Amino acid sequence: MKHTIFIFLALISTTFSWAQTRIDQERMDRDIEIAENALSTIIKQKFDKRNMWVEVKASYTPGFGVTMRLPNDNFQWGSFNYNYSVGAGGSYSISGNGNGRAVIAPVPAVGVQGVQTRNGTNVIVYSNGDDDDAAPRKTDKEKKDSKESREKSQKSIDSAKTMYYGKMIDAALEFITDYGDLLSQLPADEKILITNRGEGGRFYYDYNSKQARRLITVEGTKGDIVQFRQGKLTRDQIMGKIKIVNTESTNEVETDLELLSSILSRLYRSDLSKTFYTEENIYYERLKNFGVIYYMSAYSSNEQYRNMDRSEDGKGKIWSMPTQRLEGLTQDQRDKKVVELYPQFEKDLKENIVEYAQTVKSLKDDEMFVFNVQITKCVGCNIPSTLELSLKNSLVRKLAAGQATKAEVVAAINVKKGPNQ
Repeated sequence: MKHTIFIFLALISTTFSWAQTRIDQERMDRDIEIAENALSTIIKQKFDKRNMWVEVKASYTPGFGVTMRLPNDNFQWGSFNYNYSVGAGGSYSISGNGNGRAVIAPVPAVGVQGVQTRNGTNVIVYSNGDDDDAAPRKTDKEKKDSKESREKSQKSIDSAKTMYYGKMIDAALEFITDYGDLLSQLPADEKILITNRGEGGRFYYDYNSKQARRLITVEGTKGDIVQFRQGKLTRDQIMGKIKIVNTESTNEVETDLELLSSILSRLYRSDLSKTFYTEENIYYERLKNFGVIYYMSAYSSNEQYRNMDRSEDGKGKIWSMPTQRLEGLTQDQRDKKVVELYPQFEKDLKENIVEYAQTVKSLKDDEMFVFNVQITKCVGCNIPSTLELSLKNSLVRKLAAGQATKAEVVAAINVKKGPNQ
């Protein structure tokens, strides 16, 4: 009898647990829209600009949590050779024929001298004659003054960037701590991740630029938020549990990181890969005191041609799949094969990362390998749109030293999948 009661109670507990973690997608979508708006509002308040344009995009990944993506303003810190003039009423014009140099910075470049603001964008303007081939030769004093002017302007930009990303982090901390429970469907063991990093693909920028890109991530768990709301954690305690990454990229070329990029790029060409392949190099970005992020675009097929009776839904397309040595596939045949290949692609990629990451010697033990993969397009196939694999270097070193098995390290890889296609 006691045994029967125990089984009955266990079934009730399991059913209750399942009911608690089951996601109401409609409610989740609504919560996400409210959360996007709330974080956007907090950011505007941090900069004291109610009319500031801020777009926050969030998505839910079962088993991981909600990722909220901040505007990525790294590209706005570049320099361009332009004429710049301010007209009546604050209007301005920019043209490409002159000696001026305009530096465009995000909204929070407050306090930087020479700033003009229009439509929420500050423009810092300083002039040097370096770009005019017809300009007369400068004296030593003029060269010194020009150098000092450039250094002063760069310091102003650096100061503006520090303030900008600092305020973004403050806004993220406030949202997670005080408003994270707006995501009411989120299970206790899942996360809220707020970052300025794009989804899946790499951010295209000038690799020769001397300006560093900034990466910020702020991550908290729903369980800690609930405990804080219940008074079981103090504000200082929950702040201590929130993980913050605030780092910059470095343009230093490191041979071992280049080598890993080269190995994987070759391994995933269509003549060697058995699943998906890449048609371009796998690029990487080295981040100070964080690790390295590799960016990969994975493809499955090429469109050969279309039937004469093609329709708008793409059913008339005919495909080839180079890694499978298949040609003349219909859309349905191609999609079915993509779904079949995806699990093997993910499995092989994990094993290859672990195998060849051992060639890297320049990372510290607590630094990370991160692989961002844009998955081949396959609408309605129910496979992830993106895949992010991350692994701490200390585990790779343990494998290299014979202190862990390859299977153990592969199992330790953190997997984050983007929304299904």
